[in-house]
Amino acid sequence: MDGEYKVTWASGIVYVGAVKNNKLEGQGVMTFAQGNIAEIKGVWRADELERCELLTMKNGATATNYNPKKGRLTGPGTVKVGVSTYVGTWDENGKLNGHVSIENDNGQGKFTGAFKDNQREGDGHYIWPNGQGEYTGLFQNGLRHTAPNGADATMIWRTGDTEHKYIG
Repeated sequence: MDGEYKVTWASGIVYVGAVKNNKLEGQGVMTFAQGNIAEIKGVWRADELERCELLTMKNGATATNYNPKKGRLTGPGTVKVGVSTYVGTWDENGKLNGHVSIENDNGQGKFTGAFKDNQREGDGHYIWPNGQGEYTGLFQNGLRHTAPNGADATMIWRTGDTEHKYIG
């Protein structure tokens, strides 16, 4: 069997894509009737997923950097969970590290800056929902932080038509 085929298993798994010598081989899409995974788009070699281009979960979460050999997110990618979209690089342990951008749908806030082991760590910029305010400065253990040495941070918040600013 060679060419483009639709293969259906008794478990409800369906594969649509390239088949060569009766094996999944090349570009394809696999959908799942059971479990948390809804669909995997990727490249198969000898019946095994070699590269995942898009993983879609049943709850709507998606990832472009799922590593099937490691069973986790690795490398640069875009991950959408709920209303949040994360763009960054996941290390070999599946942790978000380095420069990251997080944006929430419908103007519900965003962050750009440094991450270490899945949390904000280092310089960053956070904008509160609907433009109510913003913070530019240091983050430590995921929280806004003013360093003991007096490192600069700026917080701006708005009440009505009045803008307030704190620098320190």
